[in-house]
Amino acid sequence: MFKPLLITIGGMTKSGSTGLFNLVRWICEENNIRVASFLGKNYLKGADQYDVLVQKTHHVFDWERADIILAPKRDVRDCVASKRRRSPRVVEGIKGCFVAGFHNIYLHDQAIKKGGIPILYRDLKLNPLKVAERIAAMLRINSPSLKAPIQKFQDMGNGRCSESYNVTAFRTRKVMNRGIIGGYRKTLSKKETGFLDRCFGWWLRKEGFEVESELSPHDSFLCFIEALDDLFGREQCFGQYWKIDGQMRQDLKRQK
Repeated sequence: MFKPLLITIGGMTKSGSTGLFNLVRWICEENNIRVASFLGKNYLKGADQYDVLVQKTHHVFDWERADIILAPKRDVRDCVASKRRRSPRVVEGIKGCFVAGFHNIYLHDQAIKKGGIPILYRDLKLNPLKVAERIAAMLRINSPSLKAPIQKFQDMGNGRCSESYNVTAFRTRKVMNRGIIGGYRKTLSKKETGFLDRCFGWWLRKEGFEVESELSPHDSFLCFIEALDDLFGREQCFGQYWKIDGQMRQDLKRQK
């Protein structure tokens, strides 16, 4: 039986994953590739009639069947701010910020560990052609037609897309909220941004983002562990701690 290529959009939440999900679909459609898409683990019946399946899910165990994992990467502080704008009661105070941030770091690191390909949120926003060309290369499309998919993508980002986005079951105004790079400062308090800088500075620097905190990666990681202990207690602290990649812990210890 023919097995279609399964492309999974996973990794961080509030990172441009919905836009990327739709961009992949539109590139396939525009270039006459038989494509179907689905959310979560609801694998399609009759999938063998398609060339490509596009899955969107942020649950680690749903990525196991993927042939390609695309992992959009965004400044975790912007992810936290976006989550608060969408669900203010969920991301409440210092603890809410920490939980939302840690969850996204964990999702990104797991996606990369499983061979995921990072797609920068900055590129999605500022240079979608670069992202579209990468996707076309993965799909082995010669002389791809990308103008129409990119236009749809940009229209969706500006709230003007009236068709095809509906597979995500989001209302138009919630598909993409015109997220501003570095806009977290307008949503989070100075206390909250300072806290995230200190606790997640080790990850932010590793991933190439600027950090205002002067803490070294090692001291920042210690701050992260202390926050786990303070916010969740000693018993849960160690369970959460071991989610962080072992190599990162070893690297940080050597920097001490």
